[in-house]
Amino acid sequence: VAEANPDVVFLTWAGYEIAPNVGHFDGASEDGRYLDGIVAGSLTESNIIGYAVGFPYNEVNRAVNAFTLGAQSVNPDVDVKVVYVNTWFDPAVEQQAAEALVNAGADVLAHEVGAQVYATVAAQAGGYVIGYTNDWSQIEPEAWASSFLYDWAPYYVSQVQAIVDGTWEPAITFGGLADGFIGFAPYGPAVTPEILAKV
Repeated sequence: VAEANPDVVFLTWAGYEIAPNVGHFDGASEDGRYLDGIVAGSLTESNIIGYAVGFPYNEVNRAVNAFTLGAQSVNPDVDVKVVYVNTWFDPAVEQQAAEALVNAGADVLAHEVGAQVYATVAAQAGGYVIGYTNDWSQIEPEAWASSFLYDWAPYYVSQVQAIVDGTWEPAITFGGLADGFIGFAPYGPAVTPEILAKV
């Protein structure tokens, strides 16, 4: 498509091959996930955290590993139980995964898939939910703990400005917390000033 439209600039998420009118961008989810892990590791009383993810590939595994390291940095006894649900959005399958994780002892649920069931299941079990690039603080306010967010705005503005100025060049851009690509949703009521100081 880019080759057939040389006067159009294409910016794609998580691409890997540039062309004269194609650039790619991605965010370091591991930066946000490490800090979400600190929250989860601080909140768990059972030392079991459930984490539902879509598919086992590099970006997902990177986030799971960072989350686990963050949780273990404040609580070395934490066991992060990961379930691959092989979908990005299937509320029925995700509900089963969330319930199975709670039944396995998880009192904190994290996820990297799209259904809101994790918040509901965590709330019903008296636990906490860690979002994934979302703000569900109003859905189950007492169960809500944290979630990193992607902030694409600075990147988009810089790219559009470069296109307008005629200075745009194709690139693969990977940004994290230090680059302003990562932000955070409001923290939940159980996240104390002591936990925030660790974050």
